[in-house]
Amino acid sequence: IMKKFESARLRRILAAGIFIGCIVPLALFACGSIGYVKAISVKELETTAQRLVEHGAEDITTYLQGKVALLSALIRLHPIEHLRDSKNLTALFEVVNDNGLDGDIVALELIDTGGDQLAHAGPNHGEDSGGNYKNTEWFKQVLARGVAVSDVDRKSVV
Repeated sequence: IMKKFESARLRRILAAGIFIGCIVPLALFACGSIGYVKAISVKELETTAQRLVEHGAEDITTYLQGKVALLSALIRLHPIEHLRDSKNLTALFEVVNDNGLDGDIVALELIDTGGDQLAHAGPNHGEDSGGNYKNTEWFKQVLARGVAVSDVDRKSVV
């Protein structure tokens, strides 16, 4: 009976040893691997998101450059005196915005090199008409670069 008892005890000790010697290291390895895989996944997700933002910015830039090129070409087709008439500038504004289907350009203003507004097309005509923009940052950009694309002023939208 003693031999059976020792044999059973030896089996339990051996089973516990195998469990501790094999299963515990595997469990620790798995826990460590989960942290590593999570860190790699987060890094990969950040990289993918960054690429998406960069490509989106490139797409927006390309789109806006196309709009600026279209508008520049259309403006060169008309003399300044023709565009000073708000009806003509509004017609040009509608063409650039695909007759209201697009709406990417919110307002179009004809401004001389001194910053005086000559004509306006788009919403808020009453608020914007007759202004002088020589001290605004975007007007300085236009004088330096020939064009300025600005974001919508949220105060005038709300």
